[in-house]
Amino acid sequence: MNEVISKLYEIEETAGNILNNAKRARDNLEGQQKLEEQAFEREQIHDLERRIEKKSQELTAQTDREIAAVTEVFQKQRRKLDERYDQHLTELAEQITKKMTEV
Repeated sequence: MNEVISKLYEIEETAGNILNNAKRARDNLEGQQKLEEQAFEREQIHDLERRIEKKSQELTAQTDREIAAVTEVFQKQRRKLDERYDQHLTELAEQITKKMTEV
């Protein structure tokens, strides 16, 4: 009878050890999974930051090109106005003087 009780005690102790080992293994796997998830999340954030930086550079370059194009158009129009003003300055001055003297 003592032998049966002794064997049952051994079985219970072995089962407890198996459960403890399984719990430690589960805890280790959960910890490892958490570390892998954190690494994946950091990688995704880094990738997103790179893509945002690239898009920002593209948009900055596009904006610079558009500003340069608008500036060029403005400068051409300003030069044309200056040329027109220079060409017609005397004529405009005479028209103004004529209107002032007519009154």
